[in-house]
Amino acid sequence: MSLRGGAIMAIVAAAALWAGEHGIHPRPTPDDYPARETAKGFTLAAAVLTPEQVKKRFATDLNKGYIAVEVGVFPEKDHEVTLAAKDFMARFGAESEIERPMSPQTIAARLGKKDANPTNPDVPSKVHVYTAETVGYEHGTAGPNGRSQGGVYTGTTTGVGVGDPPYPPPPAQTSSSGMDRTSIQLELDDFSLPEHAITEDTGGYLYFAKPAKGKSAPLHLIYYGEQGKIELTVPMK
Repeated sequence: MSLRGGAIMAIVAAAALWAGEHGIHPRPTPDDYPARETAKGFTLAAAVLTPEQVKKRFATDLNKGYIAVEVGVFPEKDHEVTLAAKDFMARFGAESEIERPMSPQTIAARLGKKDANPTNPDVPSKVHVYTAETVGYEHGTAGPNGRSQGGVYTGTTTGVGVGDPPYPPPPAQTSSSGMDRTSIQLELDDFSLPEHAITEDTGGYLYFAKPAKGKSAPLHLIYYGEQGKIELTVPMK
């Protein structure tokens, strides 16, 4: 197995290891969110992150076409709530169409673009040098709140090819945000609202395509799951 193939397998294994650990620690109470509603056995709360908050909380540049909705789920004592992204929908303004959450895989595929113009210094004929900047996201150990903690890493790789062009391309695919597709997907997966039954306060993000101009306020977040239907009107700054 090649070195690159081994690295990809390691990333896939890490993703499998952390499956089920998605999400973030919720805010202390539902009242700490700008919108909340209580249904059968639980309270659903939500907030739309501002572009400035997105920059602080994500390495991925979600501001290029997406919004992040922070969701908090607060079950009552002895109640279980089953969560799934497919149970959520959104409308931006009163007249817009229903939108479904975007999956981390879809967003990563759209933001992770291949670098088509690598920089190559002038070198003797038939010897070709290329460099590639790599920015990625890696998982860490569990933090004090029990959630996984990851971080962004950077690095530079250099390769040499001998012979007539074409010679080996840079090994990384880079995005407009400087992160490769796998790293984007891992980060967004990590912070996504968990998709399983919960009995404790839980938080996470849902991702939606940014609405067209004139359809940005407010956000109507709709939950339609096993516990019935809830609709929140969430302000957008």
